[in-house]
Amino acid sequence: HLESCQNHSLPTDSTDEAEKKGFITNRGDLVSTEDRFWTSLGISVDDVDTLLDIGVNRGQFLIPAAKYFSPSQVIAVDMLPDVLELAQQNLELCRLPAKTQFVNCAVGSHEGVTRCKRCNFDQSSSVLEMNPQSSEWWGFPLYQVDSDVSCRMRTIDDICEEASLDEVDLIKIDIQGYEIPAFTGGLKILKRAKYLITEVSFVHHYLGQELFEDTRAFLQERAFDLVKVFNRSIASDGTLLQADALFRAKSK
Repeated sequence: HLESCQNHSLPTDSTDEAEKKGFITNRGDLVSTEDRFWTSLGISVDDVDTLLDIGVNRGQFLIPAAKYFSPSQVIAVDMLPDVLELAQQNLELCRLPAKTQFVNCAVGSHEGVTRCKRCNFDQSSSVLEMNPQSSEWWGFPLYQVDSDVSCRMRTIDDICEEASLDEVDLIKIDIQGYEIPAFTGGLKILKRAKYLITEVSFVHHYLGQELFEDTRAFLQERAFDLVKVFNRSIASDGTLLQADALFRAKSK
């Protein structure tokens, strides 16, 4: 189950087009094959010394990001303990120099206990109930296989405080529709963050989740400008499903 240390890529609209641009696509991966991906986002190699990856999964984003930026401190968070263990093994396999703390928990607006709704495609696991229409949109079976597993819920601010991290240069968050509650629990650290990369949705993959405009409004109210929307996923009928969005703090 270990992911290769070879560079993966951000999925794009077309595999052929992506390969022509120097990327290799792979559904669900949020990583680049070449340094020019990061420069295309306007993030230089010296911009990131501390990195927080919420929803790290197997490290698809974290490994190439750590290779490129060489951060001095990394926090990797995932609510699935077995998947988080794979991320740790992958980072060890790649011999990355960053000091990395692995945290097994869900992330939300408050401390407590929640239910982990694991999906057959583990990258789609969430604390929210999946919309039955998701399978139709994505074109393959998606269903939650276990919704009776409790897990600890923590806040971004609590995680960072425990790690003695007063500021974060880059926060990446991909927790399947629960991003805004997680940001709500991280208002302190958001004031001292430079960049955010967050998954955004344009349809309700999960019941009760917020959509792209909600996320943009939330972050704009907290002094973050939308820089770029990329990595769009589109259904066979042309419906825009989700994407990734880069935000930059106005004061940075």
